[in-house]
Amino acid sequence: MALRCVSFKGTLATLMSTLRRILPHAPVEGGGRWRNPRILWGRPDASVRRVILEDGIDLTHERKLSLLGELQPGDCLVMLELSGMLAEDGLAAPAGFDVEDRWVEGPSPSVEWTLELLRDVSRLGGLVVSAGNTWEAWEGGPSGVLAQVIRESLPVSKAYPIGGFLREKAYKVVVFVPRGHEDAVRDAMAREGAGHIGNYSHCTFQAPGQGTFMPLEGSHPYIGSQGKLERADEFRLETLVRERSLSNVVEAMLEAHPYEEVAYDVFELKNASLVLGATLALEFGRPVTRAEILAAIGKLEGNAEEATAPFEACGHRGFDEPVSRIAVSRFCGKAEVDAACRLGAGALVYVEETYPGRVWSNRLNLPIIRAGRTVYDEVLKRLGDGLKAG
Repeated sequence: MALRCVSFKGTLATLMSTLRRILPHAPVEGGGRWRNPRILWGRPDASVRRVILEDGIDLTHERKLSLLGELQPGDCLVMLELSGMLAEDGLAAPAGFDVEDRWVEGPSPSVEWTLELLRDVSRLGGLVVSAGNTWEAWEGGPSGVLAQVIRESLPVSKAYPIGGFLREKAYKVVVFVPRGHEDAVRDAMAREGAGHIGNYSHCTFQAPGQGTFMPLEGSHPYIGSQGKLERADEFRLETLVRERSLSNVVEAMLEAHPYEEVAYDVFELKNASLVLGATLALEFGRPVTRAEILAAIGKLEGNAEEATAPFEACGHRGFDEPVSRIAVSRFCGKAEVDAACRLGAGALVYVEETYPGRVWSNRLNLPIIRAGRTVYDEVLKRLGDGLKAG
């Protein structure tokens, strides 16, 4: 498998800042299941010349050797899946019990494998970053990819989260813009993610008013003269911004605004947050069959074998029975099966299966459809596109 590489010019700290703007930001307080991107190996001021994106799911010994063989100084390996490879998962555990209940000093084989990977990358002059796991609830994550692929072939009328919830902080940005420039400022902010609510973009509120200011010595006013009180017709323009987009939105706003000194406010919203989900519900505008769903998923990009073959479908209900809604998720576990059944879903479409999920889908008579791991290729592509865009 060829490496998925993205050219990058900057430091490791710059790369981390970019990743945090792309991926949902989990609140630090309270812990929980969500983890933000973090550096596993490297100094923040280290230079990065190339980013290598790896899902980490099938990082076999052979794949690891191939990856290390192409690694160059200044490369940064960004991995999606690092389950069991981080300190909080036992990476720092010094000892444990073996199968015969004997105390064994030293790291476990899985921990030693992880440490060896980090040592090998370091020896070659590389860096390592964990993408965390908020990408599971990201719009470009597995559920988002599945939703888009199905929407391209079938009449999806609504999509909303039903499980694996991630609440991202929301802010209200208010800026005062001279009449005639409100559209340019709005467009600049929207391009960076402001005013995106559900399936709508450019969501703002504007109200007319009058602003006053007196340019002082040393100023270069867009309107008015030094020492004279100026009154200008302006609009109060306000919009919703998610935390990961805030810095980019403010920067774009300042760039598009004609004034030398821009009057604006940023308020953290205590009464609202943007709710994402690792498990999504898809409702259809007309009943569809599971055969149609299977055909839609079969259009995922990938090699011919993966794209045309055995996407597994199982369940006790008829394969051609029409359904009005389904659930999509990275995992088919007990939590995802529960969420799908509460929804009354006609099927759960997933990428990775867990044993309890299979058991409970059978017990609860929920058909399940495995989309296959080509979904991860699309997730990595979207992450790479975000890195290219900066």
